[in-house]
Amino acid sequence: MEVVFYIVALALVALTVAVYLKSSQLPAVALLVILCGSVLILLKILPYMANLFSVIGNIAGDAGLSTDYLTLVIKVVCIAYVGEFAGQICRDAGEAGLAQKVEIGTKMVIMVMTVPLLETILTTIIAVFD
Repeated sequence: MEVVFYIVALALVALTVAVYLKSSQLPAVALLVILCGSVLILLKILPYMANLFSVIGNIAGDAGLSTDYLTLVIKVVCIAYVGEFAGQICRDAGEAGLAQKVEIGTKMVIMVMTVPLLETILTTIIAVFD
């Protein structure tokens, strides 16, 4: 529970400092404050994400599921989060066009990564109907 308070407090402090810096005609420094605050928040939640992935892996192992597909799903989720994070940072800097390119790029990476899974699914479907 304390991690939630840490995240909220850090976000509010970073936001307050950034707003003050923007009003003081220092938008570049304000962006750096927001970026640093965002990175600190991500670093704070990384151990929780690692624990979550470990638990999911254990459950999949106990259920006899292939860890290849589970690993793929976890990678896809992480890439989506990183792409969204980078896109939001670009938007905070006033670069909506760059944010869109980052998000499109990460979506394309996700699509390429999932091609083997889609191939397996389609092969299975075709085998069932033949």
